[in-house]
Amino acid sequence: MAKIEGDLSLMSIADLMQWIDMSKKTGTLLIELNNVTKRFYFQEGKIIYVSSQQKGEMLGEYLLSKNVLTIAQLKDAIQRSQALEVPFTGYIISEGIVTAELLEAIIREIAEKAFIDSLNWKEGTFQFKDSLPPSVVNGPVKINTSYVVLQSFKTLDTQQNTSEADRQEIIKELAHKISSGKLELPPVPDIIVKLNNAIKDENTTIVDISKMIMSDQILTSKILKIVNSSYYAKYGKITSLQQAIIHMGLKSLISIVTVYTLGGSNTRNAERVKEVLKHSLITAFIARYLSSFVSVDPEEAFVCGLLHDIGKTVILEHIHNHSLTDEELTDFLKRYHSEVGFLLSVKWKFPDVVRETIRLHHRLEEAEKFRETIALIDTSNRIANSLDEPERIKEVLNGYAERGISLDEFNEELDEFVKEASIFV
Repeated sequence: MAKIEGDLSLMSIADLMQWIDMSKKTGTLLIELNNVTKRFYFQEGKIIYVSSQQKGEMLGEYLLSKNVLTIAQLKDAIQRSQALEVPFTGYIISEGIVTAELLEAIIREIAEKAFIDSLNWKEGTFQFKDSLPPSVVNGPVKINTSYVVLQSFKTLDTQQNTSEADRQEIIKELAHKISSGKLELPPVPDIIVKLNNAIKDENTTIVDISKMIMSDQILTSKILKIVNSSYYAKYGKITSLQQAIIHMGLKSLISIVTVYTLGGSNTRNAERVKEVLKHSLITAFIARYLSSFVSVDPEEAFVCGLLHDIGKTVILEHIHNHSLTDEELTDFLKRYHSEVGFLLSVKWKFPDVVRETIRLHHRLEEAEKFRETIALIDTSNRIANSLDEPERIKEVLNGYAERGISLDEFNEELDEFVKEASIFV
């Protein structure tokens, strides 16, 4: 079985599609970014099926949304097609559930959505194998790959040429939703609900909590990377999730899971999300380090630092279908991230200190409670925004000099924080 793989920054999805089409390849193209995986299946250069983890790019989801099938009927069709060892697409046509023409139109639409979304990926990986799973081989749908590529570029061009007036209308509409509290916020992820319920249960053990997380290997590895950072180095190498939870604390654990779940679903603005997550983690590391010089609990400092810009990830998810300029997007994030983050923190029932820190970390003068924590995050945030300005960092830390902080030692730690945050994202 032949296989090629590489980086999408070196060979784009468009180049791969054209190569497959022109070479009349048969096989599976897998692309992956930020825990999102998409698979395009080809037979003699034609697209025969697409599967994706991205919302709006799944055939079953589409059939359910259009009331073509019920959930029970969908499950039954999948099971029967597997038992008969025939493609799912062929089965639903043979049973009269959909016509061949309708199914081809649906898969073409899904393929275009998946392709357009991946055109915005500035990085990621790909793998092409010259094999197909039995569930799609010799399916009834064969879509011209060149047509999908051409139509996708036309659609993308239209999106990118959104007029100035339209962009301003988008900004105005989103701003109104935020200020009126009508912005649609993501539901609390199942894993966070389970963790919160487990923590409230007196009979829950660390083993129980670790089992909830271990099913997600990527999340587990990220937690272990953080707990093996320079701050925790005094504990030695930590290799198990149970040890990690004990050393970092349950509040820190939940904050990491929160950031991970919110950040992992957004591929359209993946680079922006990565910047937010990296900055947030650096801020959290700084806040935990500086907490020893003020009267703030180190775990509280870490949690507040990690979640202070959480509103930005929500905005980026809402805005991903709109073609704002970089300048417009940056300005919108700056103006509204605290407000959106606060709305999310209320819906997700964050502790009061976290809510107030999210709301007021740029408006310290308005803080009536938790002032020292908010001031600490404000300081940490400003340092994290000044990584290439040593004089600015020295100025921000001026108030800590009398508390015994060593600027040289801090700068050494800061270098480590930046490296560790880069590894995490």
